[in-house]
Amino acid sequence: MDYLGLSRYDFTSIFVATSGFNEDDLEETVASAYQNADIPVRVYFGIVEQRSDGRFANLARFENVKKINLAFCEPWQQPAGLGFGRLGALMLHENQDYLLQIDAHTIFAQGWDSSLIADIEKLQQYVPRSFLSARPWCYLRESDGSIRYVSETTWAGLTITGGPPGYNIDGLESPRGKAVGGQFYEHYLVSGGFIFAPLSMFAEIMPDPRIAFGGEEHVFALRACTRDWRVFSAPECHLWSLSKSRHDYNNSTASDFEGQTRPWKSFPPKVISTRRPCIDFQSYYDDVDGVVGKVLKGQMFGYWGAPNEVKYEEYIRNLGFDYRLP
Repeated sequence: MDYLGLSRYDFTSIFVATSGFNEDDLEETVASAYQNADIPVRVYFGIVEQRSDGRFANLARFENVKKINLAFCEPWQQPAGLGFGRLGALMLHENQDYLLQIDAHTIFAQGWDSSLIADIEKLQQYVPRSFLSARPWCYLRESDGSIRYVSETTWAGLTITGGPPGYNIDGLESPRGKAVGGQFYEHYLVSGGFIFAPLSMFAEIMPDPRIAFGGEEHVFALRACTRDWRVFSAPECHLWSLSKSRHDYNNSTASDFEGQTRPWKSFPPKVISTRRPCIDFQSYYDDVDGVVGKVLKGQMFGYWGAPNEVKYEEYIRNLGFDYRLP
């Protein structure tokens, strides 16, 4: 089909939102999305790129990309946080139909745009207030720069596999309950690297800019589900995310990270807790004085948490996990 003279307004449109900190895969992420889309003209990006080295990605060759560059400056030499970045990226939308939230190190399958739209439109025939989220497929970067695709496992939802302080979210190998439409399994968590939803959902549940990193996925899932949005696994993921190794933060100091190019996880909350008062860097899952702890333990209600105690208790029952337990 010849799309010459047509714009994204002639098609169901997708707004791809992402935020990265010292990400060297951002340009490849954007290129992959456009190269592998069935209808590239309907794909629009909103990006907040945070860097400590000034090496911002040049995305000028892509037409439908808006990007905010955030350089670290004195007196703060740390990133503003993932929640801040995700909210900033969201604010760049132009009322597209759907929003796809990804990490800034993502590779897209061929025809991903058509596949995701077909999936969610089928799901919403059964459950109107619904969206898709699951752990993305996985790829690795070899020492020569080549890409190795190591996983195309499609999980039947997400579950919590560990207690505090991490509350790890992992994929469910076996489905719980009956599939909606024969292929969609309901669960009660989200993966920050893959959320596909009507853009209107994010008007109800904007990312919390106070959350530096830990707990972002848990809090977003709680807020969505307690507002009667239902989350389902996708029949297929249609994208891969780079697997990054974990770093040991236990004995870290701020100077250990100066000039380093590392992902969000390399900045532990305790290192930067006093550097950016508007961001709740000290907040973590088991910190009852922080935003994340208060929301997950049912101590904060309203826009940034569950709307009320009844909805909170209902969510905890459905999740099958109680954040209030030690």
